[in-house]
Amino acid sequence: MLEDIDERTRSYSEWKATINEKVATLELNDIQQNKTLTSINDNLVKISTQVQLLLDNKIKMEND
Repeated sequence: MLEDIDERTRSYSEWKATINEKVATLELNDIQQNKTLTSINDNLVKISTQVQLLLDNKIKMEND
């Protein structure tokens, strides 16, 4: 019985370390994705505001 448990849990430490590393990587990816999505959202709000102002003739487009 104990030998069976030893056999099944032999690589537990390596498995746990691998899982912890993957979780840490996923958490970092989640933070980066959140920052990217926030930036995209901010840009979309600015674009939407500028387009609405253009449509309302409150600002003029610059012609180069």
